[in-house]
Amino acid sequence: MAAVPPPVDGSSPTAGPLTSVLAGLSEAAVELTALTGGVAAADVLTELARGSALELAQYFEDLPNPVFNGIVPQASGWRGWLRGSRTVRHRVLAVRYTVAEPMLSIGSNMVSFDVMGFLLAIGEDGTLRTGAVNESISIDTSSTLPDIALPFFDERVRNVPTSRTKMGVWLGGNDPAQVAPPEAVLELLRLSATRLHQQKQAQGRLLRRLLGA
Repeated sequence: MAAVPPPVDGSSPTAGPLTSVLAGLSEAAVELTALTGGVAAADVLTELARGSALELAQYFEDLPNPVFNGIVPQASGWRGWLRGSRTVRHRVLAVRYTVAEPMLSIGSNMVSFDVMGFLLAIGEDGTLRTGAVNESISIDTSSTLPDIALPFFDERVRNVPTSRTKMGVWLGGNDPAQVAPPEAVLELLRLSATRLHQQKQAQGRLLRRLLGA
């Protein structure tokens, strides 16, 4: 392949676009610093997600998210598990499959997979937690299992988990074990609240019609 000749003026052929991007990046960094007081934006978003989860938990009984029993340490801190464990009900926010092995075709349009990954959930105590999953699932042959956080209403995470799951506090960040970064978790919480709001509005309309209010 022939080498691309340098511009006549001696400048880099990508200097203009890259300079613009870097300038925009610098402006964005300055704005974030002003907004957060110098604290890392990711840390602020993580705390906002935790606070939002705590607020949403007051509606735990009515949330549309699937419910399961999570096993958590008896106390906080690194010695928590040494003091035993307790069961806390959780509602699924998202599941992220990191390994998916096709196992068996079911009929003409379904296939079963052995999957491993992690789930993100909100506890009835308002704590965001994650846990490892190792399940067998069945999905449509036209579907895929990408290594991303699949929201609670996605058919590919239906009935996951199928048993009690050991859970740890969600730490934020981009590690797959944390399922989703804070900005995505905030969106998952918003989706959960929105669906509950729509459900209650529909119930209200139905009751007004039936009761003639």
